[in-house]
Amino acid sequence: MNILIVEDEKKIALAIGEFLKNKKNQITLAHTIEDAEIFIKSEKPDLVILDINLPDGSGLNFLKKIKNIKNNIPVIITTARSQISDRIEGLNLGADDYLIKPFDLDELYARCNAVYRRYLGNSTDNQKLKNLTINFNAKTAHYNEGRINLTAKEWTVLEILAKKHDQYVTKQDIENSLYESGYEVESNTVEVYISKIRSKTDKKIIQTVRDLGYCLSSK
Repeated sequence: MNILIVEDEKKIALAIGEFLKNKKNQITLAHTIEDAEIFIKSEKPDLVILDINLPDGSGLNFLKKIKNIKNNIPVIITTARSQISDRIEGLNLGADDYLIKPFDLDELYARCNAVYRRYLGNSTDNQKLKNLTINFNAKTAHYNEGRINLTAKEWTVLEILAKKHDQYVTKQDIENSLYESGYEVESNTVEVYISKIRSKTDKKIIQTVRDLGYCLSSK
């Protein structure tokens, strides 16, 4: 995952960032709302970890902005406040989960994975991308109206690309999906299965950009 951490306490931000980076995620740190807003407008993180108390404004107010800018970004709010009303307000504003400080980093990681899986699962059952039609429930794909015979690993790769179509998915995120599905991953595994999917569909349907990743285009 590409995770944006919005936290003004630098020691806490660094600790969270290093922990999640060691779990094979890409991490961006922002210590102010201004910096976070610039990043979100120019990039699209897979998930935001947002502190409520920030030096240049309320994290809850910024949560509204995030949902207005790109409302399909999952957000986990963190706060030292214990009032139920603050947590309820955050959830009502669109937060996907919350943690009260101090929290266990393993629990944070588990919450991140759970929220991200829910986000990926919010796609409709059927999706049509160019000449490719995908049924997520049935785990089937058709190209030019013909059924594509996909292996389990090929389906796992195609699924994450399809659910995040028109966005670049990093090689690491694809590897993580394969790991979570119980498959062994070698250094060239992603490239191999991208190539196999292209051979069964169209070599141009999945774009590759160095340092960004892979993108399944709908146009």
